[in-house]
Amino acid sequence: MTLKEIAAKAGVSISTVSRVLNNTNTSAASPEVKSKILEIVRESNYATPSQKTQRLVASNPVIACFFARGTKTMTENPFFYGIAQNFEQLVMEAGYSTKHFFATETIEEENLERLASERISGIVVIGRHRSEIIPKIHSIVPNIVYTGLMPPASDLYDCVVCDAYRIGKTATSYLLSKGHRDIGYIGDVDNEIRYTGYIDTLAEHGISPKQEWIADLPSSMENGYEGMKRILRLPKHPSAVFCMNDYAAIGAMKAAHDMSLRVCEDIAIIGVDNTEAGGYTTPKLTTIHTPMAELGQIAAKVLLDRIQGGHSITMKVELPFKLIQREST
Repeated sequence: MTLKEIAAKAGVSISTVSRVLNNTNTSAASPEVKSKILEIVRESNYATPSQKTQRLVASNPVIACFFARGTKTMTENPFFYGIAQNFEQLVMEAGYSTKHFFATETIEEENLERLASERISGIVVIGRHRSEIIPKIHSIVPNIVYTGLMPPASDLYDCVVCDAYRIGKTATSYLLSKGHRDIGYIGDVDNEIRYTGYIDTLAEHGISPKQEWIADLPSSMENGYEGMKRILRLPKHPSAVFCMNDYAAIGAMKAAHDMSLRVCEDIAIIGVDNTEAGGYTTPKLTTIHTPMAELGQIAAKVLLDRIQGGHSITMKVELPFKLIQREST
């Protein structure tokens, strides 16, 4: 029985099966799902006589994954998860194992030493990162690909990106085109290029944003909710709000509803990512589609090509985004 067959029988992805078999410390599978996968493995005699599981862990080339934005697990951030899931499935189909998962908080000297002591063929860096991190990793693992919404901190390694600055400008310009001039913002501010696109677009239209309309909070439903409540409690609130991602936007919509405001009629809201949840809100969420699946898939192809000697020059691949007009604006 193959990994693909085990995944189909368990009703999960190939990457989930791999992480369970590799004992990686992620929350990608619940205890029930892990138990189900291991039972299928035992029943199918997957580990013997072919010893495929042992080969996957011990002899297959390994690729590590670095979540550069403080996310501790794949499932904590839907954007990261969308990229990582597609990246992992493709490299596994090519015969590689994804064994190590790190976040900003865990990239310490001991983990770098552990990477150096093991046979790591390559590493994918997902999301913005501190400029000093990559040189440390690059000295240990020369084959690196960066993927996300920001330009990488160095031009010494491959990258597959979607332009976050233009995403911020497009979202803000769309709200302006709908007649809004009082536009708020919910999400990260420091070193956040979507926020820079928002500020620059307002400035191009002669608008100075009111600081009290900017909720500088990490993006989540909870923070979207709290940020919107903070904005709506002001004596005068904006007529539209640009949220850094869909989950913050969904929280903001809930806050508006709880404060007896009608989304679209009383306040317009736009998000980013085009997550599945945005299509089920009432009203449906206007958003910017970012190609999460393609970012992961193409990053995998670029890294595998680098590992296998297919190219030596630094590659930069930029993928397009798309405005999804729905009812929240």
